[in-house]
Amino acid sequence: GDPNPFIADVETHIAQELFHPEKRRAFGLGRSFSAVLIGAAGTGKSHALLAAEASAYALMSRRVGIPVAELPRRSITLSIPNVIDRWLGSSDRNLQSCANELFDLSRRTVKGRDGRDYALPVFCKIEELDGLARKRSAGSDHDGGAMDRILTTFLTLFDGGSRPEFRDNIIILVGTSNQPHAVDPAALRRIGMRTYSFARLGRRKSFEAVLAKQLKKIPVAVPGAADRDAARRQAVAEVSAWLFTANDQELLLDLAYVGSAEVVPKGRAAFLTAALVNRAAQTAAAAACSRHIAGVGEDGVAVEELKTALDAQVRNVVEQLTPENARDYLDLPDSVRVATVKRRPKPAVQRFEAVRAQPAREERTA
Repeated sequence: GDPNPFIADVETHIAQELFHPEKRRAFGLGRSFSAVLIGAAGTGKSHALLAAEASAYALMSRRVGIPVAELPRRSITLSIPNVIDRWLGSSDRNLQSCANELFDLSRRTVKGRDGRDYALPVFCKIEELDGLARKRSAGSDHDGGAMDRILTTFLTLFDGGSRPEFRDNIIILVGTSNQPHAVDPAALRRIGMRTYSFARLGRRKSFEAVLAKQLKKIPVAVPGAADRDAARRQAVAEVSAWLFTANDQELLLDLAYVGSAEVVPKGRAAFLTAALVNRAAQTAAAAACSRHIAGVGEDGVAVEELKTALDAQVRNVVEQLTPENARDYLDLPDSVRVATVKRRPKPAVQRFEAVRAQPAREERTA
């Protein structure tokens, strides 16, 4: 739905550091910014990071008078593949190397159009923080304590509260995590000065905003609609009603929690994420394009095609669900553990009708 406040907070921080640093110092505010983005896969964390980074480059361009395309790289990504190594000691060295690159980049000034040297922000994106800064002793029995040593090195190098590199330079340090409960509390304290939550599209308004955005560049066909904008609005309303109106909801599975006799049913709406809606919109557009080439039906995505694509994407997720990974795909209360997942049989005929083949369009005259 609405943009996560993380984007605006980063933009405000960078704008103030670039254009009003003396006022921030007068109020005792630091130069660097750190945060942790938490939420299930597909909920928009990566898109928010990209949006914040794009905004930062626009501000830097404005400050130094150089087009964005001509600005030097001001971003590094820290991920498990480029840190963790099977050889003892190599992972620590990899982590130190990444930190050295970050600090070196943060100290480099950029010469502006006016000939002056400017200190600019640098982004450090830490992917899968729960894998790199996992709770101490979580799995240390089988790795000889290697992950605990990596965590210690990580906490020493990326302590934004005590290291001079974070005090003297503009470093935007952002970690992402699908499993914040697995992150070591010390890492959350030092990096997660701010925590931003990214949720599934469980609210109707959020889903409608995301679907409308996905359909912005896709032609939509709704019989009787006055124009394409009206067709898009009507399609969003129809699909939303199908997903969120009680009478139209089809339950896909039942959950049972450990220590409880209660059965908790789940429908399609419980599995919706921005990434899933994006995949469904692209699938529906591909189906409509094939129809158009074959001369069948309307020139645009039909509501039934959107429903069919969303249903297929959700059912793909449902097929992967187990008691162990249910929390990765569903928003569940913190205090519960899933005991069983029972899928309901797929009906032979869905409640919505598949798009019907229509007579081929008459050949247009020149």
